[in-house]
Amino acid sequence: MKRFLFITLLTVLSYSLTPAGFAVGGSIASHPANPTAGQKVKLRYVTPVTTNVKWDFGDDSNACNAAASAFTHVFTEPGTYTIRAWDTFCDDGVAPTATKTIVIGGSATTETAFEIQSGELLFKNGTQAITVHKNDRGLRAKITFRGEGSGRARLQWLLDGQPFSSQAKKVDFTRQKNITIELNRDLPTQIPGSSHTVSIRIKDPRSPKLKIADISYGVDRAAFGAAAGFGVSYIELRFKNRSAYM
Repeated sequence: MKRFLFITLLTVLSYSLTPAGFAVGGSIASHPANPTAGQKVKLRYVTPVTTNVKWDFGDDSNACNAAASAFTHVFTEPGTYTIRAWDTFCDDGVAPTATKTIVIGGSATTETAFEIQSGELLFKNGTQAITVHKNDRGLRAKITFRGEGSGRARLQWLLDGQPFSSQAKKVDFTRQKNITIELNRDLPTQIPGSSHTVSIRIKDPRSPKLKIADISYGVDRAAFGAAAGFGVSYIELRFKNRSAYM
């Protein structure tokens, strides 16, 4: 009798501690059984009490308040992903009510072999140091890589040691030995007399041993010249004919 009362009390306590809307012990079904990268994967949250869930696909993407019975997702890269689902209204900070590990096939060998072996950072004119005029437009840097394999390169540009811009680009060293990526925004040139350092950080693929030299530029103190199309500022005086040119 005491054992029966204890089990009953434990069951009531467990139910009272379960958040409203949760389906305890839910599971995730997927189709096809052996999906590949780029293929549509159909997902279904297996539970009899809910119609909408929050999905987390394990590839930095998610869907909130989405259909539980039939949801389609495409994994773009081969690999092993853990899919998680919440039988709740997109609340954060709680454990998922269902998880599933899925293996996405494809040309994983090229992705595994993907590496950047060397890189050279230059300005667009091919130099590592340059002086420009105030408010000059179109000042950009470029990075030329050499490596092996193929994959998505993720870069972070730094200006004076601070994040300036981020870029991601699919590269394939099996087709092209040297690949150049240009900075996607102009460098600032508003302050005369200022000097700046441009550097780059490779976030993916991880290349901790790769060292790429920084480049630098300065902004001329001259107040004119660039706007008029001159490469340098100058004043030429001719006293013989009492004429002056600026």
